[in-house]
Amino acid sequence: MSETELQDWLYETSLHSELQQLGLITTLLELDNVAQEATLAEVTFDWQRLLFAASILAHSKKRLHREASLRIATGAMLLPTSDAVRDAAAVLFDKLSNRRSVVLAEQRGRLKPDLETRLGVALRLEDQRKQLENSILLEATGERLPVNEFQLEFWRAAGHERAWLSASAPTASGKTFLVLK
Repeated sequence: MSETELQDWLYETSLHSELQQLGLITTLLELDNVAQEATLAEVTFDWQRLLFAASILAHSKKRLHREASLRIATGAMLLPTSDAVRDAAAVLFDKLSNRRSVVLAEQRGRLKPDLETRLGVALRLEDQRKQLENSILLEATGERLPVNEFQLEFWRAAGHERAWLSASAPTASGKTFLVLK
């Protein structure tokens, strides 16, 4: 089985019902005045299995796979889980070029500070590599700016000598922020 076939199988078959439940439960967390069904309160997740599958999906180029990985990381961070599960979710956020979610989780007390000190050597190196890969160097200040995948591609395209550049992306993807930088 190829990596792509494994990712398709995980998304379409193995994780299908859990992804639906995670989506429903995390959405309900954001809505006020909505009564949660008693059956949803009884739902439990095998976080070790889900996080392992999410780490495989995070390497996919398919948007649906990466969104599923993000949904798992979000659920692991927002639902009542252990510190180790939240640490793994933070690593997933970094793999998905979503450093802002890690910072936000720390600010909201969902993630203990200094994640790097709790990671093993190999994971710490991988985390540092991903942070460098997912950042751009602002030559004017020497600052490294963490960016998402869209912003990184946009920045690289803008760096080439071009008469003009056009970009289209969803709201809140960081277009204006990047142009201002």
